[in-house]
Amino acid sequence: MFSEVVWKKPTLWHQGLSSDRLNYLERAISITFFAGLTALCAQIAFAVPWTPVPYTFQTFAVLATGVYLRRNDAFVSGCVYVLAGAIGAPVFAEGGDMLFDSGKLIASGGYLISFPIASAL
Repeated sequence: MFSEVVWKKPTLWHQGLSSDRLNYLERAISITFFAGLTALCAQIAFAVPWTPVPYTFQTFAVLATGVYLRRNDAFVSGCVYVLAGAIGAPVFAEGGDMLFDSGKLIASGGYLISFPIASAL
């Protein structure tokens, strides 16, 4: 009798855990929120004379994105942030709105491109 209880398979528990049934609206809101948080933290910046790249709180936001969201969602959030800046939204540090300047990547462009990867790790 004990073995019947142990080996009896539940019938519907796995349907609630299916990745197909996740709340996509909640995921989209989370992705947008963390892209906005990264943009907001980019505005908290201070320049130092020895480098053209300012110090910002973007790193905190990128790492918080990686801690809170799933790997794929964190990557998408980072991509949304970088693409928003690439199309001209003033989301980069100190109100920067371009990823390229005269055909060249801006000084902090390498950091910006690596943000989606860093948040996914």
